[in-house]
Amino acid sequence: PISLDDIEYRILKFLSSRPYHAFTPRRIAQAVTTDRLPVTEESLRAHITSLRAKLGFFADYVQTVPYIGYRFKA
Repeated sequence: PISLDDIEYRILKFLSSRPYHAFTPRRIAQAVTTDRLPVTEESLRAHITSLRAKLGFFADYVQTVPYIGYRFKA
């Protein structure tokens, strides 16, 4: 089992909802922000890094798309 915090789970769920579709950091931050847990474009990078570390062997499923943002590899 992988233990993700709420924001990491929301990021993974959002990205995996449209595999191979690249999202900008702004769009991801807007999608995963809640009143209780705000996410900025700047903090998103730290959340993505943490998510990849927790995914371990599967870290490459969250891909960086140069000049655009991030996507999920199915």
